[in-house]
Amino acid sequence: MQLPRDPARAGWYENGATPGEAGPTIIVGYIAGRQQRGVFGRLAALKTGSPVDVRRTDGARVTYRVDEIASYRPRAFPVAKVYGPTSTLQIVTCGGALRPGQKLGNVVVYGHQISVHR
Repeated sequence: MQLPRDPARAGWYENGATPGEAGPTIIVGYIAGRQQRGVFGRLAALKTGSPVDVRRTDGARVTYRVDEIASYRPRAFPVAKVYGPTSTLQIVTCGGALRPGQKLGNVVVYGHQISVHR
């Protein structure tokens, strides 16, 4: 997976599903850059049950509901869970802390699709 160079932009795992289609939709990005908030800078405001909207390039908006938020140490990243056969959204941070005081690592937000608006 190519990580975004610009912390203000998200990347998409191109071997995954397009948002709203069957299969894992995996979006990656940073919580913070060196001198700016990253694309997922407000990720700490999410809670289980929160809605997450993903806008596709065709203009459709896919809404997911957060099922789980998990933090992982860099060497404990659950590759099979994130990239395995599933039909959920996985938002993956590439470093940074979700909440103040947490150690650096990865945060994964897991969610299921609830609607598509075209």
